[in-house]
Formats: sequence, C-alpha cells, structure tokens
Amino acid sequence: MDKESLIRSICDADHKRRKPVKDGEHREDNSIGKVLRILNNAQGEVHPTDLCQKLEVTTPRITVILNDMEEKGLIERKISKEDRRKIIVVLTEKGRESVNSRRKRSEEYVRALVEKVGIDDAEAYLRVLIAEDELRKELSNNK
Repeated sequence: MDKESLIRSICDADHKRRKPVKDGEHREDNSIGKVLRILNNAQGEVHPTDLCQKLEVTTPRITVILNDMEEKGLIERKISKEDRRKIIVVLTEKGRESVNSRRKRSEEYVRALVEKVGIDDAEAYLRVLIAEDELRKELSNNK
C-alpha cells in the first residue's frame, strides 16, 4: 500500500473506532466531530433522531449538542422538504470548513506517526484498527 493510501486508511479506521459520547459524559469535541462527519457524509436528509441512533445518545443529549453547534454556526436546523412536520440538520459553510480542518489535522498527525514508526509498523497498526472494528461489530451482534 502506498504511503498516502495508508495514511487515509488509518485516519478512516481511527474515526470508526472512536466511541460516541454517552449521556452524562462531557467530551464536546468528540460529539461535535462525530456529528460533523455524519452530516458531511450524509446522503439525503438527516433528522436529529438519525443522529441519536448513530451516536447512541438520547434525544435530550443530541439537543444539547445541536444547540451548541448551532450557536457556533456549524449547523442549521431547517424544515424538511419531504415532510414539513420534521426538522433536518444541515452543515453550514463554517461547518464544512471545520470538517476539512479536522480532517487535515488528523492526516497531519497520522503522517507524522507513519514517519516515526515506518510503513511496516503503520500497516500493522492499520490491521489492528480493522480487527478491533470487526471484533466490536461481532460482540455487538452477539448481544
């Protein structure tokens, strides 16, 4: 695998393995980062209930996160075109810039890590991240 593909793969695998913030915990950056990634990758409308399911948090928790993001100008809440009774969440331009900035910082960190440990160890690290993701999925399916 070439170095750039390896860096992107490690970044993607690392993002998958980060646990969502549970109710009662306070890791604002993690919650906002996850919501930003979900919205950035969304195909179609995203409702707050969709975010609750993907982040495994309650409706009150997602409301707090979205209120904070809206105050920071990262998202907007709009009325759904498909069903005017529902609210959807969309990224603002500032939100897209934040996604790109976070992605760039993540890639810079992983690039430095690959330089430090070398390609072989970085590939081994990627295999561990992938195995961890597979194990997590297996264990959650067995519940």
